[in-house]
Formats: sequence, structure tokens, C-alpha cells
Amino acid sequence: MNIPAPLLQVREISRTFGSGTNAVHALRKVSVGIAHASFVAVMGPSGSGKSTFLNCVAGLDQPNSGEIILAGQNIAALSAGKRSRLRRERFGFVFQSYNLLPALTVQDNITLPLRMSGLSVDKAWAANVIDRVQIDALLNKRPAQLSGGQQQRVAIARALVSKPDIVFADEPTGALDARTASEVLDLLQHLVRNLNQTVVMVTHDPLAAARADRVLFLADGMLVDEMMRSTATDIALRMTALGARSCGS
Repeated sequence: MNIPAPLLQVREISRTFGSGTNAVHALRKVSVGIAHASFVAVMGPSGSGKSTFLNCVAGLDQPNSGEIILAGQNIAALSAGKRSRLRRERFGFVFQSYNLLPALTVQDNITLPLRMSGLSVDKAWAANVIDRVQIDALLNKRPAQLSGGQQQRVAIARALVSKPDIVFADEPTGALDARTASEVLDLLQHLVRNLNQTVVMVTHDPLAAARADRVLFLADGMLVDEMMRSTATDIALRMTALGARSCGS
């Protein structure tokens, strides 16, 4: 049986901030593969390295050592300019704060990254994305006229319009109430199951992580465990154990 290669392969990446006695080892030789059309959650106690991990694998930061391989290319070895271009063309991003421009309509917010990159908008695909995230009636509104959940749907549409290899989501439900958060997670699952999208999500919420196919646990900058299709209760128990470990270290 042939096992397909991961879409994204992370090989022993390390990231240190500062030097000498002031050095902070945010990541310590983390290795993991991310499969195509999978939903992966990344969790860990405060200071575990999960945000640094996301920033490195998404090309927002550069590890001190190790490799991050996408389609045979080592992202970690690229210059800042080439990483910026790769982010625009191959990655989508969804943040807790939405990052929508208040002066632009929903329609213009969605297509802005493509237009800034000088890339043409695939109108048929954009219409499909807008339909999938159910914001057809909002296109002429501005962010201030939308609820938090609607703004996050717009942010997800913006992330998808460039047909990215991977969508990186940093606490995408952190600013939402429980009902709206559930709707956004439903949408992320829909993208994976019906559009074959790959999603990597950092979260502190076991209920959000339970929606993922796979949960990676970081502690003290190291990948210490993973769980497959787990319940929120099991994930919360694992997080409690990791928190106790961090406090005791």
C-alpha cells in the first residue's frame, strides 16, 4: 500500500528568541507531516510554542534550523520576499481579529489580496466561495455593519479566494460567542470535507479542537503528543495534564 506524502512536511524546526542567558527556546526540533484535505488543530499551554509553530510553518517567521517542505520547496530557506510571495499565492489566513479593512465593502475585502498581488480574480471560483460561506447578501456592506460571525465568514472567504494549498487559522473562534463559534467551525469542517481544503488551526478551546481530524499538542516548544478524532473531554484532560507538567517544570 502506497502512503501519499504529506502536503506539508515539517522537519526538526527550532526557533529561539534572544541569546545567551536571555534565550527563549520557543520551538525545539519539531517534526510533523500535514496531510492534504485534513483538519489539524494545534494546542498547548501558554508559552508552549503553538503560535510560533503556526508563524513558522505559514512563512510568517523563519525558524533558526530545520526544514518546512511544501511541494518540494523548503520554505524555511526562502528570503523574506519569496516567503511573502508564497504566502500570497499558496496560503490563506484567518485571524481572531478578522483583519478586514473598514473602508472597503465585503466584496472588495474578499478580493483585495489578489488585487494587491496583481493577480486576476477567478470570478466563478469567487462566486462559489461566497456561496459556500453564505455571505451572498452581504457583499455591498462594510465590516462595521456585520456581526462577528459574519466578519469571520468574510475572512474565510478572503482566505479561500486565492485557492490556497493550506488555510492557517489563529484562534478563529476566540472572539465569538459559543453559537457563532460553532457555526464557524461547521464551515471549516465543510471546507475540509467538501472542498478538500487543508486547515491548520491554533486554538485553546477543546470544543474547537474536537472538530479537527487530528490534534497536535505542544509543550515547552516540543511536540509531545497527538490525538485523532477525539472528544472535547479527552482533549481537555490532556491539556490539563500538560498544564500541570508546565507548572512543574
